[in-house]
Amino acid sequence: MTVYWNTNQIGLADERVTDPGMQHYQLVLPATMTNGLYTLSFRLDAFNRTSSSVTVTNVATGFVGLTEPPVLSVAGIDTNGVPVLQVTTTTGFDCVLLQSANLMDWTPAAVLVNTNGTALCPLPVGTNASPQFYRAMIP
Repeated sequence: MTVYWNTNQIGLADERVTDPGMQHYQLVLPATMTNGLYTLSFRLDAFNRTSSSVTVTNVATGFVGLTEPPVLSVAGIDTNGVPVLQVTTTTGFDCVLLQSANLMDWTPAAVLVNTNGTALCPLPVGTNASPQFYRAMIP
């Protein structure tokens, strides 16, 4: 059986030398992956005109690199009386600050560049402005 990530071969199990029964394999992806669509595929080739079968279970993929999720908090009020939000997360991962008036429809409000684990964002406030909700995410 050959295992592919998109078009890259990432694993191979040869039934002629593999022990019978369930086996556990952990494979490494060929590069760092970001958000997007990818294909995990399997090709089963029989040897000597015999019938071959495979059962693939418990396939898990994950994201490695982010040691702490973004935490959004109020840092305080700046000298002009403007509220300032603070995002704390793993150094080097920039954040997108999203805003919503109804907790259903979210729109990007700012991209926060994170060079040291903390990014600040002043919030413009106007008179008679409707309440806004904010959240931070790693794109």
